[in-house]
Amino acid sequence: MSKKEFWDTLRLPPFPVTADVTRRALKAECELYLEKFVEQHVIYEYKVVCDDKNNPIDIIDQNRLQLDIFLRKSRTADIDYAITLS
Repeated sequence: MSKKEFWDTLRLPPFPVTADVTRRALKAECELYLEKFVEQHVIYEYKVVCDDKNNPIDIIDQNRLQLDIFLRKSRTADIDYAITLS
C-alpha cells in the first residue's frame, strides 16, 4: 500500500491538521487499521505516535502533521519497521 492509499483510507475530522483532536483521531484511526493485521497475524504488535513529542511547534508552524508507526513482525524481533508520514 502506498502512502497515498494509506492516507486515503483514513477518516480525518474536519479540524486543522495541527489541532490536538486531529492528532488523536488520526492515531486512533491508524490503530484500528493496524489491529486488523495483528488479528490476522501479519504483524505481532505496533506503536503509533502522533502527539506533541513528534509534532513540536516548528512542525505545527509549517502546518504539517507527523505520524510515526513502529511495527514488529514477530514476538522475538526488534522493531522491524519505522514509518514516518508527514
